[in-house]
Amino acid sequence: MTNINKKVFIPLAIAAAVGISVVSVVSASADTDELNKDAVVQSEVDTLVSADDEKSNNNAEVQTELDRQFLNDHRMFLKKPTNSASISEEDAIKLASSYADVIASQAKTIKAEYQLLTNTDFTVFSENAKKKNQQLAKDGHLNETPVYIVTFKGVDLRSSGGVSRGGKTEHVIFHENNVVVDATSGEILFSYSNK
Repeated sequence: MTNINKKVFIPLAIAAAVGISVVSVVSASADTDELNKDAVVQSEVDTLVSADDEKSNNNAEVQTELDRQFLNDHRMFLKKPTNSASISEEDAIKLASSYADVIASQAKTIKAEYQLLTNTDFTVFSENAKKKNQQLAKDGHLNETPVYIVTFKGVDLRSSGGVSRGGKTEHVIFHENNVVVDATSGEILFSYSNK
């Protein structure tokens, strides 16, 4: 196996269901109507990017040990919470460790950060997560949702996919995994690896 430095976002529900991560691909069409639609979509994207630029500045202002560039690239925006979490940091670590028990057993260090997380692109959550968090059910995405991001460092986590060379798949090896826990309900929302 080869250690390749790649950044990957792994939606929990998708990865759990099929064992792979999802990549969004946008293609242009030669059809004039499709090109016009693409232009409208591009305009909307430009507007969203402007709003994201403002939010990414929030990532710069928030105290975090997380990879700020990865957060910005994946439209995950942090904000400092003003209220206490409903569950303790210790409980969040226990929940994340139970969810990712093999990873937790390998980890050299485990840290948790309490943050408000916004990500309007990610909308795949378990029914339990939506039942236990009315705001998440209403919005359908993370909108300044109180979360603990539990980071397991010093692990060897093999990607489910990889680079195919000569008929063999070279897997990416990650040394850090993050589990996002709803700080209100204790439900696992998703996990990702990027280092």
